[in-house]
Amino acid sequence: MSPVPPPPLVTVAHSRAAISGRVADLAAFVRHSAPEVPLSKHPLWLDVLRTGLGHEVYALETTASGRTVGFLPLACVSSMLFGRFLVSLPYLNTNGVVAHSAEVQAELVARAATLAEELKRPLPRTAARGPESRTRR
Repeated sequence: MSPVPPPPLVTVAHSRAAISGRVADLAAFVRHSAPEVPLSKHPLWLDVLRTGLGHEVYALETTASGRTVGFLPLACVSSMLFGRFLVSLPYLNTNGVVAHSAEVQAELVARAATLAEELKRPLPRTAARGPESRTRR
């Protein structure tokens, strides 16, 4: 009899609007990930960064069979000196991936790199707000 393959991993990038609906599950996952978990790994830190500092925030979540198996909190930081970049999490000494395995960790890091590239793309011209998009009366 052949071994049963592991369930497929699904990684989703939750934007600000979707994070609030996932906070309870993400917080429970983080709380049970280690005997002692720093407060900076709690998903509500993302709300602090958004409301207090104005950063756009994202929560990367990997699931297997509907259960959370990995979490990576991210903030998009803009700086005149350094430009725009995606980081987990700014202004804190430690943070990063919380995952059940190295495979999940690699999945989250790969998705973060893809998200960073997606955020570099300019908005479609129809979404631009500038002199050329105004109508004259």
